[in-house]
Amino acid sequence: MFGVLLAVCIGLIIWGNHSWIDWMEAVGVVGGLLDLVAFIVALCCTMTLQDDFDYIESQYNNLKEQIEYCDRDDIVTDGNLRKQVLDMNNTIAKHREYCHNAWIGVYYSEHIGSLENLKWKSNKE
Repeated sequence: MFGVLLAVCIGLIIWGNHSWIDWMEAVGVVGGLLDLVAFIVALCCTMTLQDDFDYIESQYNNLKEQIEYCDRDDIVTDGNLRKQVLDMNNTIAKHREYCHNAWIGVYYSEHIGSLENLKWKSNKE
């Protein structure tokens, strides 16, 4: 996407330069600069994605272990455990659905989407 926009901007610069159309050249230069800035920002955002995915997987493993050893929900002080399980299952579902999306799929991991949903064991069982 960035390459196509950059090619169009370069084409505008060349065409504007040969045709003596100043506004075309200016649009090409400004558009090319904005495209390069957007590319650099997108590149910086994707540099830490693998670390973010690893962190989510670590949260999943920690929460899974808590579920196995906790039999009461009121001992967790920072938020109840059921809500954390629900949030993690929602994160897994989001990654499962969006990892194959052509536009935003790079921001979602297929591995996280393939994790098994956590199950809250009730005391009533």
